[in-house]
Amino acid sequence: MNIQISSEHIELLDHHKDYILNKLDVLSKYSEILKMKEEAINIKVMVESRSIKDSTQHIIIKVNMSVPHALIRGEASGQVIEEVVDLVVEKLKRQIDRYKEKHMHNMHNPMQAMPSMQETTPEAVVNEPMYKITRRKLFTDLYPMSEMEAVDTMETLGHTFFIFVNERTDRYNLVYKRSDGQGYGLVELEQREGVIGSND
Repeated sequence: MNIQISSEHIELLDHHKDYILNKLDVLSKYSEILKMKEEAINIKVMVESRSIKDSTQHIIIKVNMSVPHALIRGEASGQVIEEVVDLVVEKLKRQIDRYKEKHMHNMHNPMQAMPSMQETTPEAVVNEPMYKITRRKLFTDLYPMSEMEAVDTMETLGHTFFIFVNERTDRYNLVYKRSDGQGYGLVELEQREGVIGSND
């Protein structure tokens, strides 16, 4: 198991790093499935510090845990590093339980068909109001995977959409849950000649 710890706007002391490493080491042995695949597990930890209105230090810890055919994520916040670590570990345990259930289900149903990817029909937007963007996210460490693995990862994370690199086309794709409950949708980004990053 490989663990990388980084920080932003905060200096992590040795005992903080040791606490994080010990907790994550125990986490890798939480499930028999992870024990068997421990060498294939990569964990990235980001510890951030932000000041809120009364100048109180606010700690945010984000963990990305790469396991075979899935990416498990957890995020928690608070004022004491050790307490935040405990919170994020509990969240990761719940995600691991879901990963285990999916894994066991796939083992017993290897030929199960992939959930339907249905084409969406664009709808005209009339008098669209102005919206304010209140949060931005940078997606990094996108792993090549199949469409079925992307759906499975999205469900494991409990998200309504998931961005990934399609291993078949080597292009960025977005899979999402349809609002009408009728399966899933898949957005494929077309690469054009002259566009940065195009393989053409």
